[in-house]
Amino acid sequence: MRHPSLEPSCDLIVKVTFVYLLFSRLVKNYFISEGSVVACTDVLEHSEKERESLEIAVPLMSHTLTLVVRDTWGEKVKKVKRGPRNNRKPSLLNVAQKRYQARGLDPDLNQEFQELVQDDSLILPKGWFKIVDRQNRVSFVRPETWEFDNQRIYTEIVIELSMEQNVTYLIKSHGSELNLNHLNIEKVMQDLPIKTQAETIIKFAENVKMCSGYRLSGEDGVIMALTPHRAGIFRSLSNNEILPQTGAFSSKCQLFHYAGGQCFKCCQLGKADNQRKKRRETRQSIPSHCNKRYLTKEEIQLQLKEEKKVKKKFLEEKGKGESSESEDDDSVSQNESDSDED
Repeated sequence: MRHPSLEPSCDLIVKVTFVYLLFSRLVKNYFISEGSVVACTDVLEHSEKERESLEIAVPLMSHTLTLVVRDTWGEKVKKVKRGPRNNRKPSLLNVAQKRYQARGLDPDLNQEFQELVQDDSLILPKGWFKIVDRQNRVSFVRPETWEFDNQRIYTEIVIELSMEQNVTYLIKSHGSELNLNHLNIEKVMQDLPIKTQAETIIKFAENVKMCSGYRLSGEDGVIMALTPHRAGIFRSLSNNEILPQTGAFSSKCQLFHYAGGQCFKCCQLGKADNQRKKRRETRQSIPSHCNKRYLTKEEIQLQLKEEKKVKKKFLEEKGKGESSESEDDDSVSQNESDSDED
């Protein structure tokens, strides 16, 4: 999902919650129905109420709804105008509102979770499969078509029920994870059974764009950024024509991206790496006080070589100084000797 209305500087939690809010509203309340029409204002009004309850500062815009609809349903749903000629309003064509039974005021979470664990009728998108680790933990996993650092990448959704009757949702990939509870999604879907919540999150993960990390260009194979990261080789498992490429993920990778294929943290990693390389290309020498822990093997050798030159020059100048002082002492002694003879 790419949403230009969300500035890159916005906090990840705000952006993802905002997009997820609209997405979950569409998925849980609407479905594809050929010929049916729903007013855009109805969708936005419902989402606006939830946005206010979650205290999300980003306003809901009609064009953002259009982008989310396109990412959710593609070309199956079209944005049209319906109504009287002098009062035509934007609407969604081929969409109808769902009628579902909301959960009670005091739901049995244990029973709902066991239904999720034991129910094999849950229809998963293509490429996803279900893993039950234990009775209070279930994962939904999707293998990706590329590998990093000699390991295939997987996208995993973990749903776990704690002893305190709290449901935790995690999304994991390439060693990073995002706790969806930090996005307040339980407030967005609190009226839905756990099974329906799981379906909504899986559909969201299926549509959202995952961060592809920072990739080096050309023959460059070294990452010099000091920002904590994990480096490795990216390889495509589905296309032999794509050459392996050196790259990295920031240790604080945010998993989702909204433009350019990178999350904000991995984008920062790339900028730091490029800036550091540019400074190294323009410098004439390596200062002797530069900490060796931040230098490459070649740079350390160059630094030691320069230190030897400086030391050698110092010793030569010191030797010349001592030789000059010795000659002066000999001259003084000779003069004193001549004076005694007189």
